[in-house]
Amino acid sequence: MTPSSFFTGVTGYVGGAFFDQWFNKGNVRNDFSISALARSADVAENSIRPLGVEYVIGSLDDSHLLIRECANADIKLSTLAIEQPHRILDLEILSPSLVGRVDTYVVAPPMIRGYGTGPVNQSTIRISLLVKASLKTGRR
Repeated sequence: MTPSSFFTGVTGYVGGAFFDQWFNKGNVRNDFSISALARSADVAENSIRPLGVEYVIGSLDDSHLLIRECANADIKLSTLAIEQPHRILDLEILSPSLVGRVDTYVVAPPMIRGYGTGPVNQSTIRISLLVKASLKTGRR
């Protein structure tokens, strides 16, 4: 049976780049059935489905949807920013009660820059926000 995966963040800058490396350059296209969370049907139809990836329309605030999709997937991939409130999910996944039962890897890059390679969001505003904040406070 083909393993299934559920991916959140595929339309974002970091998640899109991770997805590109894993899906396209890692040649897992035929090794997994993949579904991804998307907020917009237009984005999903134009950017995710052409890759051969199924999608689920919803948001990170819909806990019932996330629980259902995660329960149905063998592999769960989430590339949320560390400051997002859904970081609680990462902490729960890493809880000591799951040690030895769930193989877990959390990737939390300290800074992102450059051009993304994902299917949707290929630019980041982090650097420009940092420059604006430093200019506003007079700290360089």
